[in-house]
Amino acid sequence: YEKAEEYDEADRARNGEIVSNIVEYISSDPEVNVTYDDKCAGGIYVDGARDIEIYGNSVSFCDIGIEVASEHVGTFVTGINVHDNELKNNNAFAGISFGGYDVSNTGSATSCAFKNNIITNTAGACFKVQYACNSSNIISDNVFDAQGTAVKYQEMYGEYSAGNTVVGNN
Repeated sequence: YEKAEEYDEADRARNGEIVSNIVEYISSDPEVNVTYDDKCAGGIYVDGARDIEIYGNSVSFCDIGIEVASEHVGTFVTGINVHDNELKNNNAFAGISFGGYDVSNTGSATSCAFKNNIITNTAGACFKVQYACNSSNIISDNVFDAQGTAVKYQEMYGEYSAGNTVVGNN
């Protein structure tokens, strides 16, 4: 993928809703699917989109419950509002993950909000920031129920994942 001089706004999902779904058992387990090196499949996955509402969903037993990211260098997923979802046992990686997955080869996130989600994991992280560092990203009032070896909140890539607004989570 080579980034065009001007990003084509029409080449992204926009102005939509993902609401009231039950999503279960989504995985890229390399023991089942040899095209993958690890478990990294999102139950709900938004890549490079803008202005999407994700709410009222139940996501369980996926590698990642909900992922909000941009896989394209220099582009941003923006205006994504993830709220009032229930995520359980998305233990391979995270309940919610956002940003990019590689500092030098992917994009990032701006103006995204994650509020009032209930996330229960026994492994991995309840909430994982991969490559997003903008105070316009808001992570607030979520319930992180980390059991077993899970962690409540994790920022990957040091300074490239810090600086988001994180308040009121348990």
